[in-house]
Amino acid sequence: TTANESKKEKSKKYYEFSNANIKAFVSSLESKVDDIVPSTKFSEFTGLFGSLLDTACKLEKPKETKRTQKNNPWITEGIVTAVNRKHELRQEWAKTITKQDPKGNLLLHQS
Repeated sequence: TTANESKKEKSKKYYEFSNANIKAFVSSLESKVDDIVPSTKFSEFTGLFGSLLDTACKLEKPKETKRTQKNNPWITEGIVTAVNRKHELRQEWAKTITKQDPKGNLLLHQS
């Protein structure tokens, strides 16, 4: 194998479509879409849509990842989304645990 073949392929991720980002995008789109006159300028809507999507979801610096279809064909976008959602839910749950609750504290440290 050559040196180029032995290197792992990387992909760049330019947007983060987390639940929080999508909620922020939808909220801002709902508040601003009423300002556009219906069926007059589709390009005005697409411009607004693109700029709000960039504001809510675009990363300042693209993330590089080794998770490409070629390197990890079993890791699909659905799996990545599910794992990210699991992490979000665990963080929300961890915030509800108090130090006064010994069972909750034990559970927090076991997972």
